[in-house]
Amino acid sequence: MRIPSLLIGKLAKHRDLPSGAGKFLLAMASRVAVDVSDRGGGRYLIVDAINPKVAKFYTDNGFNAARVPEGNEPTDTVRLLMNLEDIRRRMASG
Repeated sequence: MRIPSLLIGKLAKHRDLPSGAGKFLLAMASRVAVDVSDRGGGRYLIVDAINPKVAKFYTDNGFNAARVPEGNEPTDTVRLLMNLEDIRRRMASG
């Protein structure tokens, strides 16, 4: 089964930026994803975490590990996703 989704891939901040910058970048990317989804569809926002620390950042921000069909797994990353409806609710609640 294929479900229309939006892939950010690897989102990163420079290590010299303050720790809150990552959350800010994710919030901005999420807003853009919701806007794109409103215009053209899409059910999930997908990200690729480059290591366990980054994967934890995403899970701490509501993402869940994705089940990727065998043979389609990214080789150097952990794929995570969040339902765009959940992102819309988070944006509406503040």
